[in-house]
Amino acid sequence: MSLEPGVVRLTYASYAIPLVQPLATASATRAVRRGVIVELTTADGATGLGEAAPLPERGAGSADDVASILERATGVAADDLASLAWIPRGASGGNAARCAIETALLDIEARRRGIALATLLRNGSPVADTISTNATVFDTDDDAAHLAVQRAIDAGFSAVKVKVGVHGRIDAEQRRIERVLNASDDTVELRLDANGAWDARTAIGILRPFRGTALAFVEQPVPANDLAGLAHVRRESGVRIAGDESLSSLARLQQAIDHDAIDVAVIKPLALTGPREGVAMVRLATERGIPPLVTSTVDSGLGVMVAAHCAATRDAGPACGLSTADLLADDLLVDSPVQRAGEFRLSAAPGIGVQVHWRADALTERRSFALSPHAK
Repeated sequence: MSLEPGVVRLTYASYAIPLVQPLATASATRAVRRGVIVELTTADGATGLGEAAPLPERGAGSADDVASILERATGVAADDLASLAWIPRGASGGNAARCAIETALLDIEARRRGIALATLLRNGSPVADTISTNATVFDTDDDAAHLAVQRAIDAGFSAVKVKVGVHGRIDAEQRRIERVLNASDDTVELRLDANGAWDARTAIGILRPFRGTALAFVEQPVPANDLAGLAHVRRESGVRIAGDESLSSLARLQQAIDHDAIDVAVIKPLALTGPREGVAMVRLATERGIPPLVTSTVDSGLGVMVAAHCAATRDAGPACGLSTADLLADDLLVDSPVQRAGEFRLSAAPGIGVQVHWRADALTERRSFALSPHAK
């Protein structure tokens, strides 16, 4: 896909959005979501949006790191912006900055062609306009988690993901799993997400009693760098396994496939180098018979919509993790995407299909500068 940006101006603003309630996983507890919104403007006035939403607990850098990288663009020739070579390899926040710039360039291109971002990403082929979504339960108290699963089912979700790995002890984790299983029924796909909380031996001990139950799959039971352990848990637990943190790039997805480590691929476009890598991972997983599941990383409404466009390029697949807007106090958008319980609908507008509310309280004052016509 060739991008001819003609970009002459870069604008960005950092955000700090309070969460409705703190979200706890095995790796971190977060009360505020931080990131950066980027807007690129071309010589003819066209604009494109992107978002950088790094997760510091994953070693991906911070919003401040991204802002520092974007300041480097003041010395970048306008014609060189799209190469992204000006972003140092391995720089803290580098992948998030690449994702934001690439997304904004793709948004410009899709708007110019009058097509949705998803259609552009799929080279003009038809895409879905509605995506099934799962609910996510973060409650660490088991009774509260049980009730949250029931509420999600009553609201109309057909898939629910529950965070586990929050107690540590095998018996306590098993009681939590039993509790949430008792809250579901045969019409609901129940998933667990351990966020790498266990070693392989512990994971097998926790999960073996649940083989043959209604449990759909367990996401990332072992740390991200332990593909051998992930494969071992998959073989020995009798439970289907999904990779998430382990799938940090297209190359890592290929390695996970080569290790026979996963039954499901969880793909997070905003944790990658951009939408194109996300769609490449969707394609690879599909070709290898592994269902791709696309999720947000609890981003602003812009980031969620970008993930939704990547999800829409699938021909089929499990319910995706896109119903996260209610977790944040503000989605930063002028008009929020259409969401119902268990369903996310893409905008009919070209490009990403949303507008940022630049005066939102969660956004800092915008920083805007013209790109140099020639590199310094």
